[in-house]
Amino acid sequence: MEDSNQITKEKIESAQDHPDFSALLQKALLTSSQTDNKDKHVLLARLVSERLKSKPESILALGSKMACEAISYMTVSQIIILGLAVNFYGIKPNPFPPNGLTEDNFQDWMDNWLTQRLKPYQNIESKRIDFIHLESLSCLKVNTFIGRGLDGMFDKDNFKFNFEKMKDVQLKESMKKIWNDGFQNIELTTVGHIIGVSVSDILINTITSFDGWD
Repeated sequence: MEDSNQITKEKIESAQDHPDFSALLQKALLTSSQTDNKDKHVLLARLVSERLKSKPESILALGSKMACEAISYMTVSQIIILGLAVNFYGIKPNPFPPNGLTEDNFQDWMDNWLTQRLKPYQNIESKRIDFIHLESLSCLKVNTFIGRGLDGMFDKDNFKFNFEKMKDVQLKESMKKIWNDGFQNIELTTVGHIIGVSVSDILINTITSFDGWD
């Protein structure tokens, strides 16, 4: 983080001296000691690193502590579910729509952007019990009375994305099935969002900022 200029050495040292960071690090170490799964270890390391960049009493700092504990009670499949969910509900291009993009080329641009982000989840499997368990861990809420359309999830004012015109047909059909099998009925909590962003960034090697989480 220091080498990539994400944060100064002074800020890292200051964060490490705070009791709240010590509590988070302790939770992360305890959770990592309870599993041999390397993916969980990487995820926990990401949560700790995000905490170093945030203020002690921020939503991100408080939510990260809850996330570290929740991970110890999840399967890897459920962690991946949160990664996909945040790409449906939480992550958008920044700025959105991108500067210089016209309504005419929005479809193609978003097609490429979504394909990159959704491809790692093409073969994901989810069951109703996964959503129930994640709800019990305060990572999401399930509301079977609400059903959303995939197209509307990626629209912005006059910029419209037609999911049916997605170029990768296999990915499109997979996402439609996944969406109809339960993803259209959920809402992410702050804890689920934090875990989901961390998973998503690890899978496609990106860094998503938590703007407005101070």
